Amino acid sequence: MKTPTGQLKFMLVLMLTASSVFAQIPNEGFEQWNGNNPSNWATSNTGNYIFVTPSSNSFSGSFAARLETKAFSGVLGQAFISAGPDGEGFAVNQRHGQLSLYYKFFKTTPTAFLTISVGFKKGEEGIGAGVLSINDAADQYTPVSVPVTYFTNDIPEIAVITITVNDQYMNPAASGSYAEIDNLSFELLTGVSDENTAVTDYKLDQNFPNPFNPSTTIRFTIPESGNTTLRVYNVLGSEVATLLNEVKTSGTHEVVFNASDMPSGTYFYSIEVNNFREVKKMILMK
Repeated sequence: MKTPTGQLKFMLVLMLTASSVFAQIPNEGFEQWNGNNPSNWATSNTGNYIFVTPSSNSFSGSFAARLETKAFSGVLGQAFISAGPDGEGFAVNQRHGQLSLYYKFFKTTPTAFLTISVGFKKGEEGIGAGVLSINDAADQYTPVSVPVTYFTNDIPEIAVITITVNDQYMNPAASGSYAEIDNLSFELLTGVSDENTAVTDYKLDQNFPNPFNPSTTIRFTIPESGNTTLRVYNVLGSEVATLLNEVKTSGTHEVVFNASDMPSGTYFYSIEVNNFREVKKMILMK
C-alpha cells in the first residue's frame, strides 16, 4: 500500500522532531575519564585532595560520577563538577526546557545537600536558569529534572551545569556524604513564551547560582509598579545589605548580590513591594 505524499511528509517531520527532543551534553554519561576527572568537566579535585572519582555503580554504561565530601585538618571540602573543560560551560544553539539526570545520594549529616544548577547565557548575559537542592537521601538511582526559567526570548549560546555535594554549615562531620550522578540530558523547549504576556502574580525566584561565591543573581516579578525593597539578612536577623529601594515598574527584574566582603554562611533575602512580602534562603560558600 502506498503512503500519500502529505502523510509521508508529516511522518518525516514527526520523526525528525522526536529525534531532536534531547540535546547532547559533553560526556553526559561520564563514560570518558582522565584519571579521576571526567572528560570535558572541571572538578574540585586538586593535588592530593580528591573529591570526584569514577564509579562502576552506574545507572547505565560502565561509569557514573561520584562526588564525595571530605574533611582535611577539620575543614570540610565540597565536591563539585562543572560542565566544560574549564568549568565555564559548552556551546548550545537552542532553548532547553529542563535538565534531567539520575542520582543516588548518601548523607552523613542531616544538613548535607546535593545541588544541581543549570544556566544559559548569550554572550555574558544570563538569559535562563534553574536550580534544585536535594536534602533527602536516595539509596537507589532516582530520576530528577530541573526546570529552566528564561528571562528573555533570546536563543542561548552557552550552557553551564554545576553539581555540588556539601553541608549547609560546612560541618566536618559531613565528610563521606556522596552522590552518584549519571545520564544527563536536556529536553528542548517546545514553545517560546510571548514576551508581551501580562504579568499577573508577584514572585520572588530562588537566587542563581546557589550556593554561590561571591556573586549571585536574584530575580523577581511584580504585576504592578510600586516602591520595591530587596534586603539581605544574616542568620541572626540583622540586615547586612540593601540591594534595592526604589520604584519598579511591572515585569521581571534582576539584581546582582556581591558578597565578596562577607563570610561564608546562610543568608536570607527579602522583598517588599505593595502588600507583597517573601523571604528565601541562600548560601554563600567561599
